[in-house]
Amino acid sequence: MMFAQDALEAYLKLPHKHYNTGWVLSQVGKTYFELVDYLEADRAFSLARRVSPYSLEGMDIYSTVLYKDHETALKNFHRAVYVALEEFDNGIKSYQSALRIDSRHYKSLYGLGMVYLHQEKFEFAEHHFRLAFSVNPCSSIIMSYLGTALHALKRSNEALEMTERAISADRKNPLPMYQKANILVSLDCFENAPEVLEELKEYAPRESSIYALMGMIYKRCNMHDKAMLHFGLALDLKPSAADVATIKAAMEKLHVPDEIEDSF
Repeated sequence: MMFAQDALEAYLKLPHKHYNTGWVLSQVGKTYFELVDYLEADRAFSLARRVSPYSLEGMDIYSTVLYKDHETALKNFHRAVYVALEEFDNGIKSYQSALRIDSRHYKSLYGLGMVYLHQEKFEFAEHHFRLAFSVNPCSSIIMSYLGTALHALKRSNEALEMTERAISADRKNPLPMYQKANILVSLDCFENAPEVLEELKEYAPRESSIYALMGMIYKRCNMHDKAMLHFGLALDLKPSAADVATIKAAMEKLHVPDEIEDSF
């Protein structure tokens, strides 16, 4: 984001005694957060806490920085995002009010995009995610969900391009890598999807959905032994009840050709 980069350069030019204040360091932390540089954001907020231990400035964002545990990020996407979406539904008026004050408030644009995505109003979701992206083009999360909306609109090539950009923006964010594998599967590009998922396993080695998707891919490739292995691994990682049912149904239909299964 150009504004964030400009702000960071301005902060870094401040005299030492002005820079090393709790307020400035918190602003630097926020700026690094906007630039998706969570390591530097952590360092800035940590210094701010040392300088001003009783200040609450920026602590909401600092908590988000500290929460960047990529092992749990994909798990939250599958299991906790629906709780958050209920909050989005309840907060829709707040988003609209914020946008009336500041039409470039990208968090509100992103929030509305999530509401519309949840409601399967994909055109509206894409519109709001794209507006959020125009304000904050460095956010891997916004790019990921914009890719999700484009994929839902059957614009898979655009979705894949946006997902690639999300991966480049934050190599450790597992969400766009998982979405990329899903898109490749929808395009019948089975030869590339397992490679993506193997890389993803390095960041979230205990996420059952990764193994379940790999099982589906191997099933489509008629590699039944590998499919059964990965379905079993997915079940061992204790997925949700709904996911257990889906995985077990896939295991039961393992030897059923896809064209016959699709006709059920």
